[in-house]
Amino acid sequence: MFLFTALVAIVCMSGPSLFYWFVETFLESSRNRPSRSHCTVRLKNVVVALDGYQLGGFPPAHTADSSGHRLHSWRTLILPRIEQQPLFNRITLQQPWNAPVNSPFVSLRMPIYQCPKQSGTQNQSSYVAVTGPGTVWPDPAKPGITHPALPLDKVVVLVELNGLNLPWMEPRDVDIASLIHATQTTPPSPMFDCHPYDTTPRVNVAFADIHVDGLSPAVLAAALQKMQQAALNPPAGGGNPTPLGSP
Repeated sequence: MFLFTALVAIVCMSGPSLFYWFVETFLESSRNRPSRSHCTVRLKNVVVALDGYQLGGFPPAHTADSSGHRLHSWRTLILPRIEQQPLFNRITLQQPWNAPVNSPFVSLRMPIYQCPKQSGTQNQSSYVAVTGPGTVWPDPAKPGITHPALPLDKVVVLVELNGLNLPWMEPRDVDIASLIHATQTTPPSPMFDCHPYDTTPRVNVAFADIHVDGLSPAVLAAALQKMQQAALNPPAGGGNPTPLGSP
């Protein structure tokens, strides 16, 4: 604090031009460095909406037609839970997300699905579901399971990743094995460089009990590996008796 005060005093004594330059530089830096809490709050709102999709469970990670072709993402399915019921009513769920009848909605700006710190167009999403063995979506086309093998506060549901080039309507997520592999690269994958002002790469992660935490790639990998192991060797009694959607 003393050094900052002394710097301000020096700038003030140097004349108005330098003073205004200092103030503008400080303000511009503040504008361009939104706190991690901005991203955390958005992800928290998303996972709360996901949890509130239906009593007792999450929606499918994506819907599919009779041939197994992906139609819509969980991000579309929870629109009514994020005060977007009118938009949801206009989307034709029986047609793919990028079909001509739905294409006007793909380019819509959906800030809740994008961390303010990340680059990319406003219609993109920073948040993806984690699917596969050990997750709440062992089958992404089915509703999330109600009894994961681990306690809810240990089950990763959503992760914030950088540079996905992912339109918010696109039914694309990440499977647990691919995400573990990405955490083990050296240097760390750019997808984990979500907050460039952090001294070490950290990503925001939402868990099945709807809490959000910032994890390093190594800590995220450890959490995901425990989920995989629990799927292979479920605990006696069939796992956690607490259903998804419970407080």
